[in-house]
Amino acid sequence: MILRGTRGDATCEGPKESAYPRGVSEPSPRPPSARFLGAARSFAEGSRVGPIDLSIAAASTTVLLGPSGCGKTTLLRMLNGLVQPDQGSVEVLGERVTPERIESLRRRMGYVIQEGGLFPHLTARDNVALLARHLGKDEAPLGARIDELCTLARLEPALLERLPGELSGGQRQRVALVRALVLDPELLLLDEPLGALDPMVRADLQDDLRSIFRAVGTTVVMVTHDLDEAAHFADTLVLLEGGRVVQEGSLAELEEAPADPFVERFLSAQRRGRGRS
Repeated sequence: MILRGTRGDATCEGPKESAYPRGVSEPSPRPPSARFLGAARSFAEGSRVGPIDLSIAAASTTVLLGPSGCGKTTLLRMLNGLVQPDQGSVEVLGERVTPERIESLRRRMGYVIQEGGLFPHLTARDNVALLARHLGKDEAPLGARIDELCTLARLEPALLERLPGELSGGQRQRVALVRALVLDPELLLLDEPLGALDPMVRADLQDDLRSIFRAVGTTVVMVTHDLDEAAHFADTLVLLEGGRVVQEGSLAELEEAPADPFVERFLSAQRRGRGRS
């Protein structure tokens, strides 16, 4: 197996003896996978995102949540260098994101957008293998990696011989996920990856994706406007509004100790939209 290990074990409250022998230091906490350091970006139409200070914990799932236009996709695009801040900076995997470094950083990241973003003239297999072949990866281990990920994503290998137009929406999203994971990225970026799917397919994929994230142990940053989806995946929720971070934490923390009246309004609106009191 060539997948990463699972994420760290949960800890219990209260003092406990170290698992390490006396005199042997416990390993230091892992540094964050990404950081926004006063990062901001203004746009021609007058909107602005930031300044934002935010750390993305390693080997965890952080969900950027909020209404349309709040800045969540801009933050994701800052991480992969598609948008450059005009104030502050962004660091990914220990390096500052700059035009000079972004190509090498992108090889350490996976990126999945809504509806997959597959090339329609290539088979699913060729879509998955495109970057790996461009980088000169050997075909035998590449094929083994693809087969392993297809098993993990519950994607029939025979479907890889089809063109994207011959696949269902859910199948295309699974192919896009396999493509994003094939180079074993240290950071996986997901921009509304399930937004265009019907509810039943979406529910199945949510369960499968969460299992995959736990299996590969990579750092995940996901964008969504849907509270239920965010709660399903997130170790940390980051709620944005008007280009600023309003609150970050668990769903329970947002519900029990809202940091701003917007938090209460957003949660209430999401519940009403699903017929919950």
